[in-house]
Amino acid sequence: MGDAMAAALHRSGLTEQARRVRIALAWSEAVGETLAARTAPESLRRGVLLVRSVSPAWQNELTFLRETLIARINAVLGEPWVKEIRVVPGHVRAARAPSDRPGRPLTPAETDAVNDAAQAIHDPELRDAFRRAIQQVARSRPPEVL
Repeated sequence: MGDAMAAALHRSGLTEQARRVRIALAWSEAVGETLAARTAPESLRRGVLLVRSVSPAWQNELTFLRETLIARINAVLGEPWVKEIRVVPGHVRAARAPSDRPGRPLTPAETDAVNDAAQAIHDPELRDAFRRAIQQVARSRPPEVL
């Protein structure tokens, strides 16, 4: 589903959002549940993936695993996007059930963008799951100024 979501976002002109979705999904898959619960990819610029970790101990662990993690994440992405990983301490949001997540109403432009992106997905179940996921992400962020 992550690849379909990223592809639909890309086709809708939401390239940066598509890249964030792909990296977040690839990170979780590449590092596993335990490490993903204690770290979070923050950004990717010029091949440098900035990752937040909950503590200096996990920051140190990631530093030791750096080369392995670069290989894994690039394998999951299917492209050599990550050349280096830089780890910084910081807050990592714990995953919560969707019903616990606060949200705001989507703007009409956001609703249109979500619906346009979802149109490209032929499978009805996947289209609905995609729509719900993108709406949840949009609700968790401030509205974009157009």
